[in-house]
Amino acid sequence: MFENCKATKYGGSLYYNGTGKIDVSDSRFKECTATAGGGIYIASFSQTAGEAEFRRCEFEGCVATSYHGGAICNFYGNANRHGLSTIIDECSFKDCYAASWGGAVLARTKTT
Repeated sequence: MFENCKATKYGGSLYYNGTGKIDVSDSRFKECTATAGGGIYIASFSQTAGEAEFRRCEFEGCVATSYHGGAICNFYGNANRHGLSTIIDECSFKDCYAASWGGAVLARTKTT
């Protein structure tokens, strides 16, 4: 369980830079806070394709205080220039908030 985690910038409990593979299952994120991606921030600034999977996770009370994605901010995920793949499967979201887009999840893609 990740509880009351805080970051001054991105990903209150987890920041993933898009390199390699990350698999998070059966985890709980409660009252995590960051400026963007209150619970998790997924970036794709690496030059290689990565893969992020989140299965059967619970997000409760996660907050993006200034920007996007109260629980998860997937910035330039899926179909981006480096081919990052993100799977969110059987996850629940309760009382999550973002100051801007995506109270629970922001999935932003980039096209060229």
